[in-house]
Amino acid sequence: MKLIPTSAEGWNTVFQTISVIFIAGTVLAGFGAIITGRIVSRKQARDLASANTEAVKASKGVVDAGLEIAKAKEGTAQAVRDTAKANTEIARLTKAAEQAKTERAEADKQIAVAKADAARAKEGIANAEALSAKAGVEVARLQAVVANAEQKRAEAERSLLEMQRRVNPRHLTAEQRTQLLQQLTTHAKKGEVTMQIFIGDGEAADFGREIWAVLEEAGWKLKDGGQNVELFAKGVALVTHTSATVPPEIIF
Repeated sequence: MKLIPTSAEGWNTVFQTISVIFIAGTVLAGFGAIITGRIVSRKQARDLASANTEAVKASKGVVDAGLEIAKAKEGTAQAVRDTAKANTEIARLTKAAEQAKTERAEADKQIAVAKADAARAKEGIANAEALSAKAGVEVARLQAVVANAEQKRAEAERSLLEMQRRVNPRHLTAEQRTQLLQQLTTHAKKGEVTMQIFIGDGEAADFGREIWAVLEEAGWKLKDGGQNVELFAKGVALVTHTSATVPPEIIF
């Protein structure tokens, strides 16, 4: 059996066989590369997904840690504020305690003085009782004086009010004017009225004009009697002829 060809055809057959073997090897190598590449890609994808998951978890952990740090800082700041507040309160209470001590010492002094005064007061009780009896008599007398003065004051006030009433100008109140107008308007027979005032009395003239306006509005006949020096009646006077000849229009 010959292993080495001796002819060109033999070598051609050898080379063709080797080519087929190389081609088959290349195909198998390519197929193997594709298969192993897919396996590697899947593994890398799983590894990348796992790495992304771990990264997300790590990021969340960083955020949570940041929140915890912020909370810790806030707690520290609050603790500092509470400490400052507590120190201020301690200082205030210390000052209050010192003030209380001072006030207690002053109160003890005043108690001692009050006890001494009480002792002296006991010694003067008898004199005080005598003076109290005398003062009671004086109080009774002064009460009588006050009662008398109060009575005189009330009388003076009444006199003052009466004088003010006389001095103040007279006017018809709204109620008086309404009542007077109603009576004069509804009267069955309306006569003639002559109005006179005392000479030089401006207040009487103003008051007379108010009455004149009511009579005029009620439809009565009016006559201006002018000013007269012979009028002696006080207030508002209604003058007729005689008691036997009273005109019916003035009877209400």
